[in-house]
Amino acid sequence: MKGFSVMADNKNSPAQEMSIEEFRNWRQGMGLTQHAAAMMLGFKHRSPICHIEKGVKSITPQVAMLCGLLQRTVR
Repeated sequence: MKGFSVMADNKNSPAQEMSIEEFRNWRQGMGLTQHAAAMMLGFKHRSPICHIEKGVKSITPQVAMLCGLLQRTVR
């Protein structure tokens, strides 16, 4: 599974970028259902994950960062 890129808006504010495909690959690569991914990322329901994967909701830098941290922690 490929990692995702780290982009900087400015020198003081690094932001993480993650595509929908990278997010879905992260979730599936971790062996997580949408519900399990939602719980690990701090959502109360799976609907935000569904919306992210459908492209309705954008992936925030915080969610992208958490995905990266969880991936490193679990492996």
